[in-house]
Amino acid sequence: HEDNKALYITLQNSAIVQLLLDLTSSPSTQHTGPTAIESNHCYENSALVYNFLHDFFINNDGLSKLVCWQTFKLSQIEGVVNGVPSLHVACKFTTNMLQQSSLQKQLFAVCLLSHLAVQYPIQQTLQACNEMLQWQYLRQVNSPLCGLCCL
Repeated sequence: HEDNKALYITLQNSAIVQLLLDLTSSPSTQHTGPTAIESNHCYENSALVYNFLHDFFINNDGLSKLVCWQTFKLSQIEGVVNGVPSLHVACKFTTNMLQQSSLQKQLFAVCLLSHLAVQYPIQQTLQACNEMLQWQYLRQVNSPLCGLCCL
């Protein structure tokens, strides 16, 4: 019973995070683009959301991993990485995301790790980048197409 309750709460928290991330998307730009006021409100909303998410991830162990595994818009990655310092732990599991069959998850992992490496050029992040490059190299070398290019 307690396990089900904890799972339900985690899923609710994940849904909350995904909805909040949608708030950080830029305002709808019609043909003229956003006004200065809309851009300013969007920036303020994003800053509030990012501050909340930073604390939320710290206080809810594993939530950042779940949200990253669910993925979000690629266009949001840079802002989230820059605005949510607690997301630096994502470099621990991005290489695991590459092993998924979903190309969407693989692309998300590469984009996420690239932004993490720029924002946090620390040993742990650089090691994750190295692992990702090695994985990509091995994937290409072991590809059946590799033999075709060497004929």
